[in-house]
Amino acid sequence: MVFAVIDKDTRSWKVKLIRSLFLPFEAITILNMPLSHNLPEDKIIWVGNRKGDFTVKSAYYIALSVVETKDEGECSNGDSRASLWKKIWYLNIPKKIKFFAWRASLEIIAAGTSTDSETFFVAAWAIWYNRNQIVFEYTCQLPYQIWNFAMDYLKDVHGNRRSQLLHRTVESGKWETPPRGAFKITVDGATSEQGRNSGVGVVIRDFRRKVIAACSKYLAGLFSMMEVELLVVKTGILLAKELKISNIIIESDVLAVIQSVEKGEIGGCLGHLVHGIILSLKDLLAGA
Repeated sequence: MVFAVIDKDTRSWKVKLIRSLFLPFEAITILNMPLSHNLPEDKIIWVGNRKGDFTVKSAYYIALSVVETKDEGECSNGDSRASLWKKIWYLNIPKKIKFFAWRASLEIIAAGTSTDSETFFVAAWAIWYNRNQIVFEYTCQLPYQIWNFAMDYLKDVHGNRRSQLLHRTVESGKWETPPRGAFKITVDGATSEQGRNSGVGVVIRDFRRKVIAACSKYLAGLFSMMEVELLVVKTGILLAKELKISNIIIESDVLAVIQSVEKGEIGGCLGHLVHGIILSLKDLLAGA
């Protein structure tokens, strides 16, 4: 059972035991799975979508991915393909271009910087897009027009990403104080694109803008941004509980995290983290 490799006192994996029981790549996969502080009972979930609900559409995409990667287990380049996909996934380009890049790169080795890769794949996608325009719409761009289109597209993508990250700052212009008697918990997380580590940080301020408490935490594992943001929200709640303050406002720059908690999406593969946050909030308010 899963609980056999979890330390109930520290709410963390038994690293040495896991490394002794599993192959290295299996151990890494397990240790990169975030645990809920509440340690809920084991349960079977559907990983095809965020809600954890089975749908024919999600099953189709899982089956499709299995078919496309069926030969990986029989060849020696399975690990290199996984590494290549990770590099492509972390490029700052739209998903449709990531999938195009993945299919175009199955037989080549990724090289160069992230910026070089982003430029190459967007330019390649622009050429492919122009080909489709010729075939289906009978229109064609000149080479310099294709290049300009690709570079403008890449600039727009980078600009949109930055505006999303700075949305709160741009909207308000400054950090907004909480109401009198309340405390604002500002949380943020980071995950390394090339390393194997993640980290979270929390700052709690009162209505006078005074810093009441702050903490940072190293996470031994490479988690997705959604996982990190859920973990940092939980860290902020636990810090508030330790300080015995319940009149709190949690500020996160990831809308999906807020929506998951508000909607109670506890059925998906991140449901245990969402459920842990909900339970911790109830516990915090109950002790007020």
